[in-house]
Amino acid sequence: MKNFFLLFFLFLFPWALSAGPVPYSGKVAVNGVNFQGDAQFTFALRDANGTVHWRNGADANASINVPVDRGLYGVLLGGQGMNPLPSGLFLDHSELYLQVRFYSADDQQWLHMIPDQRIVSAPHALAADVADWAAKAYKATIVEPGAITRSMLSAEVLADLNRTVTKSMLSQDILLDLNRTDSNATIAPGSITKSMLAAEVLADLNATSHSDANASSPGAVPAGSLVAVPASNPAPAGYTLHQAGQRKNLVWEEKANCSIARYAADGVEALDGKLYFVGGWNGSGGQNINECYDPATNQWQTLAPMSVARTGVAAAVLNGKLYAIGGSGLSSVEIFDPSSGQWTAGPALPGALAYATAITVGGKILLVGGKNAANQNDNQVLE
Repeated sequence: MKNFFLLFFLFLFPWALSAGPVPYSGKVAVNGVNFQGDAQFTFALRDANGTVHWRNGADANASINVPVDRGLYGVLLGGQGMNPLPSGLFLDHSELYLQVRFYSADDQQWLHMIPDQRIVSAPHALAADVADWAAKAYKATIVEPGAITRSMLSAEVLADLNRTVTKSMLSQDILLDLNRTDSNATIAPGSITKSMLAAEVLADLNATSHSDANASSPGAVPAGSLVAVPASNPAPAGYTLHQAGQRKNLVWEEKANCSIARYAADGVEALDGKLYFVGGWNGSGGQNINECYDPATNQWQTLAPMSVARTGVAAAVLNGKLYAIGGSGLSSVEIFDPSSGQWTAGPALPGALAYATAITVGGKILLVGGKNAANQNDNQVLE
């Protein structure tokens, strides 16, 4: 059994408004291994209702040969011998999805690479909205003066209008402008009253200055007080720069290997600060292994195995216990209790399910997708 994964990267440039070819790149991995070599692909653009508005060839099975290097490939949608993109495609359809199919030579069948990716944040969508924006702008010009009353404003707008603007809310350029000296303006003595000052200014004026025992004058910097200064700035008067923080470069660090190299599927979970790895497939057969990694010691520990080998198992954690769910040809569920080190049987699934994804939400385990007993992709969600 093989899993196919596709990573989408879509880049649209301004000249795409003329319906020229659109660069597109993607990635294909088979069983976690990057595909290498030439492969057949089909490409189509559909709307939210599933109606196809463009495809690369004459029909759905018309394909093109694309070289794939270490899982990566790139094409020009509407170029490279494909059907050209219609001139008004992106202007007439604001919501389009790219549908990609990959031909698996091993299985001799076409595989739909899901999910279809929506084309967003593109110049096409921007241009398609221009007419709508213009209509809204025209409507704005015919609003009569005084027609909008306070009762028509939302609570969010009212709160924003009524809020107090403090010094900390002002940008640096405004503060510089406020603090500059204007030789042509004068402030009459006594014209600024207490009621005109912001709360933070009043608090600063009312603050009590302390004298350090070793200081010669009142208001000196208290011993042991700390202030933070921007990087590369000198320490203020009376302070000594103690330490300057440095950016830390993040790197991957290799840790201890697990006991057997194998495909994990969804069989890895974190529990009580440790990593649990159950089941898997090592290329020759399924495994019933249960092992635990402790980051504190950088060591793996082999624990009690599951009752059966589980290829494509889904794992989840609930109430301090580890659940091993399904697998190829299996509907059974096993529950591991770290406190006792033992497995017990859990409630079985309605049918065999492998390569699903399990996740704990709101005190429940949800099981999403997978392949059923007939090796067909499944779209159900089980709780």
